[in-house]
Amino acid sequence: DMFTYRLALAIGAMATALGGVNVLAFTGAIGERSQTVRDLITQRLSAFKPLRVAVVPADEEGVIARQIAHVSLGSTKRTKSPKR
Repeated sequence: DMFTYRLALAIGAMATALGGVNVLAFTGAIGERSQTVRDLITQRLSAFKPLRVAVVPADEEGVIARQIAHVSLGSTKRTKSPKR
C-alpha cells in the first residue's frame, strides 16, 4: 500500500545517505502494534541485509504528564523518561 511504500522509500533514502543501516526501530502506535506494517516495510527494505528490527515501546502520554506536573509545580527542569 502507499503508506508502507512511502515509508520504506524514505527509510531507504536515509539509509543510503548514511551508508547503510544497523537497526530499524519501530515505535509509537503503528510501529509497536502492527506486525503487518513492520513486515511490509522490512520486506520492501530487503536489499539492506542484514536488517535487524527492534520494537521500542513508547510512553508519550507518560512523558507529557510528567512534564506538565513539573511545570505546574514551578520547576523548569526537564525530566527524563524512566528506563524500562
